[in-house]
Amino acid sequence: MADIFFLVFIYPLETVIELAYLFAWRICKNSAVAVGLSIIGVSGVVNILLLPLYAVAEKAQNAERTLQKRLKPKVDKIKAAFKGDEQYMILRTYYRQNHYHPLYALRGSLSVLIQAPFFIAAYHFLSNLEALRGTAFLFLRDLSAPDMIYGGGGVTVNLLPFVMTLCNIASALIYCKGLSLKETIPIFCLPALFLVLLYNAPSGLVLYWTCNNIFSLIKNSVHKNGVMRRIFFAAIAILSILIAVYVIFIHKGALHKRIIIFCVAIVPAVFFTLKFFGIKIARKTLPVILETTKNTRGVYTAACAALALLAGFALPSRVIASSVAEFYIPQLRLNPLLLVGISFLEALGFFVWFMLVFALAGVKYRPFLAVLMSAIFCGALANTYIFVRDYGFMTTDLHLATGVHATPLPVLALNIISLCVIFFAVVFIFVKRREALLMRAVSMCAAVFVVLGCINSVQIIKYKPEAGHVSALPQNEKIYTFSKTGKNVLVIMLDRAISGYVPYIFAEKPELNDVFTGWTYYPNCISFGGHTIIGAPGIFGGYEYTPLEMQKRAVSQSFADKYNESMQVMPRLLKKNGFDVTVSDPLYSGKFPYSAWQNISIKNIKDRYVDFYMSSHSGSVQYEDYNAILKRSLLWVSIFNFSPLVLRSFVYDKGDYLAVLPHNYDLSYWSLKNYAALYYLPQITTVTEDNTNYAVVMVNDLTHYPSFLQVPDYVPISPVTDKGSGPFANEDHYHANMAAFLLLGQWFDYLKEQGVYDNTKIIIVSDHGFDIPSPFPDNILLLSGEHLELYTALLMVKDFNAHGALRTDKPFMTNADTLSLLGGGVFTNMENPLNGKQLSVQKEGGVTIKTIAGFRLDEKEYNVKPDEWMHVHDNIFEPSNWSAARVEK
Repeated sequence: MADIFFLVFIYPLETVIELAYLFAWRICKNSAVAVGLSIIGVSGVVNILLLPLYAVAEKAQNAERTLQKRLKPKVDKIKAAFKGDEQYMILRTYYRQNHYHPLYALRGSLSVLIQAPFFIAAYHFLSNLEALRGTAFLFLRDLSAPDMIYGGGGVTVNLLPFVMTLCNIASALIYCKGLSLKETIPIFCLPALFLVLLYNAPSGLVLYWTCNNIFSLIKNSVHKNGVMRRIFFAAIAILSILIAVYVIFIHKGALHKRIIIFCVAIVPAVFFTLKFFGIKIARKTLPVILETTKNTRGVYTAACAALALLAGFALPSRVIASSVAEFYIPQLRLNPLLLVGISFLEALGFFVWFMLVFALAGVKYRPFLAVLMSAIFCGALANTYIFVRDYGFMTTDLHLATGVHATPLPVLALNIISLCVIFFAVVFIFVKRREALLMRAVSMCAAVFVVLGCINSVQIIKYKPEAGHVSALPQNEKIYTFSKTGKNVLVIMLDRAISGYVPYIFAEKPELNDVFTGWTYYPNCISFGGHTIIGAPGIFGGYEYTPLEMQKRAVSQSFADKYNESMQVMPRLLKKNGFDVTVSDPLYSGKFPYSAWQNISIKNIKDRYVDFYMSSHSGSVQYEDYNAILKRSLLWVSIFNFSPLVLRSFVYDKGDYLAVLPHNYDLSYWSLKNYAALYYLPQITTVTEDNTNYAVVMVNDLTHYPSFLQVPDYVPISPVTDKGSGPFANEDHYHANMAAFLLLGQWFDYLKEQGVYDNTKIIIVSDHGFDIPSPFPDNILLLSGEHLELYTALLMVKDFNAHGALRTDKPFMTNADTLSLLGGGVFTNMENPLNGKQLSVQKEGGVTIKTIAGFRLDEKEYNVKPDEWMHVHDNIFEPSNWSAARVEK
């Protein structure tokens, strides 16, 4: 119940505080006192936002005082003349005659009641803010602890709470002028109460509340003096203009962010200018044009409810239902359906506060709120379902595979024009008094969102987790089998492994040269795309499943079917050639019918050993608070989807969704589970002496989900205290690639000990690299604006009975050569087992690869655009060998 109360009533306010802190911190982050200044900025933003509510509260309090004074003489006579029940009945009748109820007396405390939820939200946010820990500000040595300005004789004194109290008392003295003693006493009790409550609170929180009291002191001083009020508002307007000018003409940040800050900064100047110095005609005529009608509240309520259902129910459930398996994480005790419930409660909280604002707003402002909310909803609907942009796959930590790439200017302009048309259309509807029609349309949308959310929720409920997700002790089960007398094949796909790191890894760890005996490294190797769904099909299916070849079959066969085919070619070909095949952690197994692979063992091991590894390394490993990320950011994915195109990059914020994450450990859960899967490879491997041929095809994502690890052994430790001193010490991708080689090296040593290394053919390959500007030799910038390392593929091969030091060979290769490299000594028949076509190498004259933009696995039809291609031949490190390509459908 407490969690529900927090999500509905406090979370929306904490979100406002979090955003205010984040923006203030980003402005001040280059300052030594950035955190302290950010807290002050939060106080300023919150108090400015509260000004309208304070105005409403002040109006209600004045009305209450006036009414109390008018009723007081008669009330005093009644109390003097009557007692007991008779007094109660007569007072009740008198109040009813004057349209008054004793509960209305609470209006006199409205300003205090408004502050209470904001105080709770600020307390929760600042108490859990990691940035405060050990951070000093002015005379405050640690913002996460009491200031303890004086300590001696076993006694400590905190100064800031007394400063806070003095400001509060000064503000109360000004505010209480002209009030009765009865009204004054509660006001002066508050400073004492807050002194007791906050005396031993973190100094960061006390600093925030002290700034609130200073702001209140200024507000009360200004409120009591008309001339001062005009001077104050004029100063605010001038400051607003100065900030806006600085952001646009002086600041060097990203243009779209500067435009957003400019629009926010200029609001106070426009508001106060209109309020005090002009446009009286608009102030008189607009309320006449948009008069409050009986449907105003209904339209506003329907728009708020529909927006809450879209953001909190329909869209979050769609994200999870698209791949329930990816969000089902028993180790984190997190049920996917619970995430939908949390998002809905968070959205419901915003709905409640929007309705409260409407209730507190004056009658003449309610039509404006109704117009604004209706326009926001209609715009959100258009952005969500019409202006859909393809950002690729969304990972389970809510990161987009391709990020938010730039939107073409014509599309951007069309989006802005459409939103303007929507706004004026809504205004026109209100002017023509057609609000009832709009209310019914919005209500129907809300009903549709309920249906969509329920359909998605049923799909989430129907999902049954695979047995592979259950924790197991590695010594109690054997996943991989190798034979001492037969032939063994081992294909390891390291997702997003970066080929350019290999020479540096072996230079830093020369002992790996003794482990990787008989290996050949192919650095001049390219992938066919910068994402798994583009680069992996060629690995498992050969050149028939490279993007250009699949493009040719776009009409006759959907891409999903072609992708599914490609994943089955290698295992089935191995099975057809007499191998007992095990496939572990097949790609996107939650989407396709891998159970259709007859007599091929499918294993899911990446989730199996996390608990065991954690318990075996108790106290040294803490991973990122994935629960907090999903609970906070799933609603923001909805906000991202219905944001205007110009704001999406800003809202996405490189996958952080404008969040100040409370627990930012070096290690992610995804890194740990893949690390553990490699760590226990020797324990889950068994060796036999039968004549069976065994093949293992495994996928591991340690290199795809990089984290910083503890040097020199590159092991998971929290926090990491030593990242090394090499050229890539501060690149988490390097740490992950190094750890993968070290762990595979331990497995290869085990295979040598068991006598199965020589009769095992091994290939290590990656589906693609990463767009990383690392100082590799020849990490050139391509025509697409991306670095070469995004498209390079790691390719290393050890043949049967191969020996000798690691050899580097530089012929032009692609990762689709994996099947042909595997074929020697393995395949007697090189036909595609699904269609009988002969597998061949198709790289004469170079290859055409697909750029990373505009691609989805779940599309019903192949959607590669003609200009999303590049061609490369021979030496991939030579810029002149690259050219733009255009492939028409």
